Amino acid sequence: MKAVHLLLTLKCLFECDHCFLFCGPEQKEVYSRKFLEEVIEQVGDMHGLEWIFFEGGEPFLYYPLLLAGIERAACRGLKTGLVTNGYWTVNEDADMWLEPLMEAGLSSISISSGDFHSDYMGRSANEEGMRISLERTADRLGLDISFLETVKPRLDEEGWLENGGVMFRGRAAEKLTEGLPLRPPQELDECPWEELSDPDRVHIDPAGGVHLCQGLIIGKVNESTLADVIASYSPKEHPLVFPLLEGGPQALAEELEYDAGKKYVDACHFCFELRRDLVAAGRFRRYLNPAEVYGL
Repeated sequence: MKAVHLLLTLKCLFECDHCFLFCGPEQKEVYSRKFLEEVIEQVGDMHGLEWIFFEGGEPFLYYPLLLAGIERAACRGLKTGLVTNGYWTVNEDADMWLEPLMEAGLSSISISSGDFHSDYMGRSANEEGMRISLERTADRLGLDISFLETVKPRLDEEGWLENGGVMFRGRAAEKLTEGLPLRPPQELDECPWEELSDPDRVHIDPAGGVHLCQGLIIGKVNESTLADVIASYSPKEHPLVFPLLEGGPQALAEELEYDAGKKYVDACHFCFELRRDLVAAGRFRRYLNPAEVYGL
């Protein structure tokens, strides 16, 4: 494992339809400074970890906390990355926001862009101008910058799905699947996205949950250390991961005697809805949490 992603908060200005975590203005979860420092120290103590990313939700909503976290991580010799929706770029004040972060040790920044964010921020008409302005600022500061563009899923001329980078988990499973071609659950027999047996990164939420995939937990860093969570993780002993490894969400459904009774856009869609039903029924609470990332 080479990277840890900290979900600094689940709070966000927006409720984008493609959001993995059901983030939005009503979410309240956020790291305390003390806990953030503890987690960063745990990451810094682990051999082989190179990167720590700060994301959310929208991490810029807690700018002093973000700044302190980046500085602490840089002091531990970690490279630092940041994912943001870039709401603070609308008035072209990027220098004011980025220079202190660079001085604290920020290595790279990724700006979420595309259909969903443009819809909310009203910046679609000036998307190219925003990019150029940010790229110039980043170049002047010596900051690596990238844009994570996600477009609304659509069908091509032959009726095949062009998902535009959308993963049908979280709010996307609820908001973006209508009208798309569906597949029977029997065909969805593998997890195509996550390295479940040997993850190259994990996410850690404000409650300490270590996520293999959003909402799929393998331990908590406030109950033991991150090093212990990773060392003790055994895919074969995890009641949800092992079936997914053996045969994707279809195998998990069979293991749990879950009657899908419907078709799905893809494996993510099937897996997310299956897990959300388990959360709603109060099952596997140790492994499926927090409920907020399931929209519950």
